[in-house]
Amino acid sequence: MYRICDLVERLQSCTDHNQIKSVIKDICDQLGFERFAALKAVVTPTFKATGDIATNYPAEWQQRYFEQNYYKIDPIFRHCFNSALPIDWSRADTVHDNIYPWRLRFRC
Repeated sequence: MYRICDLVERLQSCTDHNQIKSVIKDICDQLGFERFAALKAVVTPTFKATGDIATNYPAEWQQRYFEQNYYKIDPIFRHCFNSALPIDWSRADTVHDNIYPWRLRFRC
């Protein structure tokens, strides 16, 4: 079992994508999260997103999400683009009514 601050230190010392993904998975495991997505995004003036993603969502889910441009209408993406605060899916029925109803449509 890792201490969270140890995991953050590991994250800061990562040098490649696979290391980052591994550390984020360890952090999420420690916090009890089943899935994660960490996105480094650049959005152009025409709202085209480019960047890099570290996630454990299924490849098919990711492919459909980006092919269908769901990020353009996804309130989760907007939340994460505007805030560093995580989204706690276990509280979906009690908070963020404008965000959480989407969880049923994007389940994997």
